[in-house]
Amino acid sequence: MKLPLSHRCFLFGFLVLGLFSRLPAQQTRSTPVPPPAVRLEKLGTVNVYGGETPEGLTAAQKVRWDSFVKVWDTLNQNYFDRTFNGLDWNKIKSEYRPRIVAAQSDGEVNRVLDEMIQRLGRSHFAIIPNDVFRTVEAAKREAKKRGRQLSAQTKPADVLTEGKETDTDDVDFFDEDAEFGIGVELRMLGGQFVVTYVDPKSAAQLAGIKRGYIVDKINGVSVSDMVRRITFSYPNVNHLNRYLPIQIVSWFLDGEKDSKVTVTCLDENDQAKDFRMERMRLAGSAVSIGNNYPPQFLDFRTRSIDADTGYIKFNLFTLDVVEKFCSALTEFKDKKALVLDLRGNLGGILGVLSGVAGMLTDHTVNLGTSIYRRGSEPLDVKARAKHFSGRLVMLVDNQSVSAAEMFASGMRENDRVLIVGTTTAGEALPAISIELPTGAVFMYPIANFKSKNGKSIEGAGVEPDYKVTLDRQTLLKDVDAPLDKALSLIHENTAFPQPKVANTGMIGLSVDGPPPPPKPTPKPIIAGKGDGPPPPLKLSAISGGGLSAYPPKNVSEINDVRSLQIIDTFLKAVNISEIKNIRSYAAIGTGHVGARGSSSAVSFAGYRQFPDKFAFTIDLGFAGELREVHNGPVGFLESDIGLQKDLPPPPNAASADLFGPITTLSDLNNFKSLKFLGDFERDGRKCHVIEGKYGSFPVALLFDIETKMLVSFGTLGAPVSFGDYRKVGAVMLPFHIALERNYDIDMTDIKINISVDESHFKKKENCFDKPL
Repeated sequence: MKLPLSHRCFLFGFLVLGLFSRLPAQQTRSTPVPPPAVRLEKLGTVNVYGGETPEGLTAAQKVRWDSFVKVWDTLNQNYFDRTFNGLDWNKIKSEYRPRIVAAQSDGEVNRVLDEMIQRLGRSHFAIIPNDVFRTVEAAKREAKKRGRQLSAQTKPADVLTEGKETDTDDVDFFDEDAEFGIGVELRMLGGQFVVTYVDPKSAAQLAGIKRGYIVDKINGVSVSDMVRRITFSYPNVNHLNRYLPIQIVSWFLDGEKDSKVTVTCLDENDQAKDFRMERMRLAGSAVSIGNNYPPQFLDFRTRSIDADTGYIKFNLFTLDVVEKFCSALTEFKDKKALVLDLRGNLGGILGVLSGVAGMLTDHTVNLGTSIYRRGSEPLDVKARAKHFSGRLVMLVDNQSVSAAEMFASGMRENDRVLIVGTTTAGEALPAISIELPTGAVFMYPIANFKSKNGKSIEGAGVEPDYKVTLDRQTLLKDVDAPLDKALSLIHENTAFPQPKVANTGMIGLSVDGPPPPPKPTPKPIIAGKGDGPPPPLKLSAISGGGLSAYPPKNVSEINDVRSLQIIDTFLKAVNISEIKNIRSYAAIGTGHVGARGSSSAVSFAGYRQFPDKFAFTIDLGFAGELREVHNGPVGFLESDIGLQKDLPPPPNAASADLFGPITTLSDLNNFKSLKFLGDFERDGRKCHVIEGKYGSFPVALLFDIETKMLVSFGTLGAPVSFGDYRKVGAVMLPFHIALERNYDIDMTDIKINISVDESHFKKKENCFDKPL
């Protein structure tokens, strides 16, 4: 039993991340020289060798050891490169084992783990220390404290209750997601940190800092000295010069609200000038890119360059970008061309590419393929109702990372854009993350990525069609050379590729062959008919009923009385006759979905309307909602990030039921055999175990001996588990449902035989569903 590929990709929130610009520069490193192997048999009272887990560990050592094992095991099971870059992964474990045991702090363990994973020589490996998250939480607490102080200043004293804190979460004049800085971008040109962009109305612009100025000192400290210290602290950082400009801005130029900073710049005459500035709120806001990651700062800008050309720039691919990009296209609906500025775009959520790219094409396109340890998955993008068909130019540089690289490469290979700038970072691997026992987060790549034409972006980057570099002298003239080149290409209008017309089979359009044959008429959904494996077959098994349309056979044909007794006892316990009378329900809950070692917290809602309507919604938060809907013969999958896919009807009504296994057991017509195997222990509980065949499919059933309830129903793939049965009206229903390695949901409320809003079974209209 497995989820469709589309579910696995978008439910589990696969991420494509470049570098967390607000985190220590330990994310991407070159392959370090391994330290000499030290064979230690004993560290203090701890026996380092002699077993899987060393004996004699203290509580703190055990947590660090468990973190080490979790990192090693996760990669051993899920890392896409089975060769481990030519390393003996078991030997690596033995090599690092004594160093983990000897570590004196979580920070030291993080450094050792970081060194170990960087030996694999790929991007998108990172150990994000837990103190990063503590810092974020402390900042939020300080933000709320400041909000309360500001609120208190606006209220009479007698309004405030002594000894109690006033809730000011809704105070409009303070935003805890705001960030403060001077508003500049830097690049390293000629070994110096050069200002390449100044935000309008920013502290830097108001103070007089201009493009082309060199940042020489910050608060009197030489930037060159800072770089030497950083290099000393992080000697293995790959492409240090590329990432340092981002870090300099993040670590030293940005800061707290109301704080001040003095920046010494070399002007156009190389004369040193001091600029004393109070940090101002930056344009943009903090956004989430995943449950396991600290907030990132999204900067999304648009402007009209001239009557025919619009300009869009954003630094991350996040859920918020889909709506903002859609609104920008509405703003530029009369433009003939767009410049998409991806310089400094550090990647983000892979699924967002579907939403953005779908608004730039009039037919389905393929952006590339993720190649996993087992299997592969194409990144196909469906055209949205709202899409821009004019000329496109993308600007990229060596700080265009990951999702930005996939986006640029994919759109070019579909003959949609021209690319101007310099070669991108060459760090393009789909990645996810897990939390470690120490509280740190481990990010790791789960797939290689090949472009539509089979090119690998990892390690190579995307070469521009027109190479245009920044130089200081041009910047001092307030000229953006790559942007000027983009505008000249748009105005000349001679170099743009002609997009290929999709094979639609429509009159008046060129096609590669005859139109495809008509789709067969789907079979009607008939509950209980055994023309497929038993329910639930997928996570879309979310809604109830499942009544049999056939009279039961004589159950004596199944020659296992013990099995029949166990099943009959269970059916009586849940009051199956009343379950058969369920015509609708709504179920809500929370839980986790996961894949390849990672999991994400979700909110869940499922709806059923007899006989053939069912829907479920899974809300990932950072990636928005994913909805699967079946309304008679019509089925579809859709998401807030732009995913949309038509789905066939399920083989029977019960296969779309959250409680499908229960209703299946009420009708033994399709079971060819049932055999009681005995009593076994499962998760500390003794269970009756029955095996059988449902049609031609093997089935395993487990019933808790104490409660008499069904606790596991296994068919193809992972088994579905049930627990926490509670009374709902006259019936007993499971409030805990889990599919091994895929999802784990705890219901908070189930209501049966209620009126279900029809909107749950219809498509949700997003901005991109409305034509320009």
